Amino acid sequence: PVAIPPETVLGHHVPTDDEIEGIRKAGAQVAAYKTEVNKIARVIEGLEWGAGNSLVRGSSLSPQTRYAMAEFCRITRANPMSHVDVLGGKPYLNAAYWVDLLNSHQHFHHYEQRDLSPSVEQALRDRAARHREAAKQLEASGNAQEAALRVSKALDMEDEADDIALARAQWSPRDTATVVIETTIYRFMNAAPIEAIRRGEITDFERYLVAVPECNWAGGMGSTMASAKKSDPIGDANPGTTARTRSIRRAGTKAFSAWMQPYEAQIEKAERAVEAEWEIIQEDAAVKRAALPSPNGPQAVSTAGGEPTAAAPHGARDLPTGNGNGAAPAPAAPPANHTPEAPPAAEFDLTDARKRFFASLRDAGIAEDDRKPWCERSGLPTSTKEWGQAEFERAQELLVGPAKKKVEEGCKFVGVALSDLSLRVLGKEAPEFLRDWNALADELSAAADQKLL
Repeated sequence: PVAIPPETVLGHHVPTDDEIEGIRKAGAQVAAYKTEVNKIARVIEGLEWGAGNSLVRGSSLSPQTRYAMAEFCRITRANPMSHVDVLGGKPYLNAAYWVDLLNSHQHFHHYEQRDLSPSVEQALRDRAARHREAAKQLEASGNAQEAALRVSKALDMEDEADDIALARAQWSPRDTATVVIETTIYRFMNAAPIEAIRRGEITDFERYLVAVPECNWAGGMGSTMASAKKSDPIGDANPGTTARTRSIRRAGTKAFSAWMQPYEAQIEKAERAVEAEWEIIQEDAAVKRAALPSPNGPQAVSTAGGEPTAAAPHGARDLPTGNGNGAAPAPAAPPANHTPEAPPAAEFDLTDARKRFFASLRDAGIAEDDRKPWCERSGLPTSTKEWGQAEFERAQELLVGPAKKKVEEGCKFVGVALSDLSLRVLGKEAPEFLRDWNALADELSAAADQKLL
């Protein structure tokens, strides 16, 4: 007789103790994940967003909608009470979410936002005009002192309006934008003695702060641009909220690029996933009227654990949950003492490489007629259509390499970290183009002269 291996019964594999333990752990993770999502969904049921005609009550949403929104909050680690706005019938992470996220970084100090909208500028000019008109009337009645005070106020308001107009022009927003918000993040240099500052041993810590400005705008896009597939209905309907949120998000990504760019990519994946779910189930009234398909049929609203019931029998998509096997996703927010790490290397982008090459040629002062001779002297094909990754990298090394080497040597001589110098001079953590390296080289040259003196 043939002996049956102990690990099989009737030809089926019998799991080992380790495999059983692994199954139990995975099951516990999935159960814990479902429990947490269900708790968030119950919180969402008691919440309200907006006011008046735009009021959205969580209790009016279908269970499927609440569950999809709860999964979105769980994946992004957002608090549905304070971090989420419902705009245009869909959930969006608001400015408070990004501010709290930035606060978790040990190098973040504070941020400021400035409204550069055309309406703000016009309001100041209108008030200045009223003060001038009042000054004329006061002067005519013999009250010269009060008239002079009114003229002074008018001048101050006109100066402020001019400052807003100039600042807005520097960011070059879309002409039709109704709201323009500038955000400035103040963060500590990477080399700042954070622990000593926290203990209060250093009181003049402002010298370690760098300002990183960024700007964004919304509103006024309208239907004329919609035909070109550039419509922004959420920005048009809620320009103030949208511009403030996008501005702080963009500034945070610029100020903490090594940390925020990979993190923002994760958030965008979650946003796209929940938007796909939301598109299917947003018509709650229609969902209530529709007959549910059989439990064994395809489900329109699907999650890793299959928790919610179906909304319509087509288009099932799974929200991302960790490694794709149903395990609960790890918290996305970094610890308070997080140290920025370099983002993962990006795949080679031929279009981007070509743009960077031509930008470097322009920064190096190589005119269009001199490009082919330069390529020949450098041992490169005269047409970039024949180039691959190696040729573009070689060209960048020839164009940018000398300035990069000069900056690296200058940083060592002056005793400054490249990231700190870049933040102070360029407003970003690392130089990208030849002009950036040249600007840093000029700054280091001046600093070296000061040191030698």
